[in-house]
Amino acid sequence: MKSTMANLWHPVRGVQIRDLGEKRFKLGSIFARSITCQEASRPVTMKILSWNVRGLERPRTIRRLRYLLKAYNPHIVFFMETKLGSRQMEWVCRKCGFVHGVEVDLEGFYGPPYAQDRNESCDVLKSLSTADGIPWFVCSDFNEIIYGSEKKGGLPRDKRRMDLFRRTLEECQLIDVGYSGRWFTWERGNLPKMNIRERLDRGVANARWVSMFPEVKVQHLVHSFSDHCHLLINTSIEGGRLKNKTFKFEAWWSLEESFLNEVNRIWKMSSRDLMQKLENLKKGLDKWAGQIQMNRKKRKQALTAKLSKLYEGDRDDNNLAELIDTKIHLNFEIEKDECYWKQRARLNWLKFGDKNTTFFHSQATQRKKKISFVSIGRCILDEDNKQLTVKYTREEIQAVVFEMGSTKALGEDGLSGLFYQKCWHIIGDEVTGFYLQLLNGDMEVSSINSSNIVLISKNSSPSNMTHYRPISLCNVLYKILAKAIANRFRKVIGKCIDAAQSAFVPGRLISDNMLLAYEILNTLKQKRMGKKWFIAVKLYMSKCVNFDKSMVFFSKNTLEEDKQVVVNLLGVCSSSEPERYLAKGLLQKGLCWQIVRGNKVSIWNDCWIQGIESLERHNSSDNMQLELVSDLIDYANRKWRADMISNTFHPDVARTILQISLSESDHEDFQV
Repeated sequence: MKSTMANLWHPVRGVQIRDLGEKRFKLGSIFARSITCQEASRPVTMKILSWNVRGLERPRTIRRLRYLLKAYNPHIVFFMETKLGSRQMEWVCRKCGFVHGVEVDLEGFYGPPYAQDRNESCDVLKSLSTADGIPWFVCSDFNEIIYGSEKKGGLPRDKRRMDLFRRTLEECQLIDVGYSGRWFTWERGNLPKMNIRERLDRGVANARWVSMFPEVKVQHLVHSFSDHCHLLINTSIEGGRLKNKTFKFEAWWSLEESFLNEVNRIWKMSSRDLMQKLENLKKGLDKWAGQIQMNRKKRKQALTAKLSKLYEGDRDDNNLAELIDTKIHLNFEIEKDECYWKQRARLNWLKFGDKNTTFFHSQATQRKKKISFVSIGRCILDEDNKQLTVKYTREEIQAVVFEMGSTKALGEDGLSGLFYQKCWHIIGDEVTGFYLQLLNGDMEVSSINSSNIVLISKNSSPSNMTHYRPISLCNVLYKILAKAIANRFRKVIGKCIDAAQSAFVPGRLISDNMLLAYEILNTLKQKRMGKKWFIAVKLYMSKCVNFDKSMVFFSKNTLEEDKQVVVNLLGVCSSSEPERYLAKGLLQKGLCWQIVRGNKVSIWNDCWIQGIESLERHNSSDNMQLELVSDLIDYANRKWRADMISNTFHPDVARTILQISLSESDHEDFQV
């Protein structure tokens, strides 16, 4: 722990804590020794959220926790008395976005709730202390108070227990670092006569730690789900964040009382076509959302302040009634935050895979038998054809809109299916008329046929483009059109597709087929008797390519006659549409030069060392003429000039440069 705790002081989201011992973990709360190395520089800012909470697996508690994480953005979150196992806690971590963190050794201390065990807990705290002046900070539910004034209501505390706890802190040289917020951190009892309040949670540290973090703040946050309040430890104040300016319809907007009135007002102000109305609506909603967001922040702050004030007041019937009412309103505001995060959690596994675009066929290679088809039987009858060619109706368009997923990933227009469903009584006539003209008439579909291409990582640590999978995010307008046509074909698709094509079986997923296959194989392995026999056949599968939907892209320097040869050979189309790369700046910023010659890469201005964006000279008087990376390479022996590099750069940077391998082949430098 002494050697690894320094890693905690970097703002890495998701820190996985490994306890040092079962005994200590059973007693444990958050216990953090900061940096043990003798470092001259001050550690990076740090936030820790500590909370004694039961019933953590409840959805309402998770929503409250996610609201806290969004509001305060802590680097470490520590829970006590969760009554959950390791798997359940892993589920909570995933729900809250605390994954893929670094693992550190952390000692835990939690004051036991039973009086007979508190002598042992004080001994454990003393054993954790050291006399070598290491910075030490403890934030915990100690289940004990220092003075009698830290309790109100109920029976008085045992003076011997308070003296023992106070002496333990003095022997460990721990002092209270103060707090902001309400005085008491624990409360129980909904009736005035039975109400008890105590300050059981606190943060203490030794003088060395306080000198390293003089701006530390311990906040007693207002609670609405647990009898303990949350403790937020912040070593300094951080700056704000940049906001994304791209319009995105937020699901929580639909929970605002003024949402439908605002949509109705903006919609009636515009008298142009549907596309222009939607553009005006997005601009109006964007402006309205900015005002609502500010009002929501003020509303939550006002409710939180009111709740804090009510906690400080005396308990009577009116006070307790207002407490309950304020908690309800505050929790409703948190529900809106839950809609915000739920809209961004769209992990649908294999259910929404490309079911309708990938077809497989078996290759019978045992006898190399050639199969020829004389003709294909007629499967679509005249009655079916009449159903397919009849004009579309308003009812079909409305049914499509309400069948769509409400909070799927947004397309280029930034509107979701939830917007159309909530506002259908306002925009339904114009939207329906637009699609009836599009489906029953001859209107061009190009006005709505635009999409965003997004790269999805295939693994947790992508390093090149092959580790990404591109997906297309279509506009809801295009999805309505495609789904309306698909619903027509759904009535007759069973006549065209063989039963073996299980991807078209309604209600069956790709994952269901895998489970079914395992069940069949397991049945074959277990069968030992009976007259019927079975055989399992392993087929070699290959993927069919739909050339009508495939497209080839050429670089600008490709000759037209060469393009035509490739197109005729493959039987595909050539792309001539311009593309927009929204992440081009991000990709260029993250690229690093792969050094081969180094004659075009600047030592000081280009990124050519992984993880280092800029360099400084270690010895400013020496080697002042060095500008290009090629000056650091011995071309005759294809190796780095070690002496020059050691005299020019910091020792750590020099070692990193000497570890970069130089290619044996001679070609231009390139970015990776």
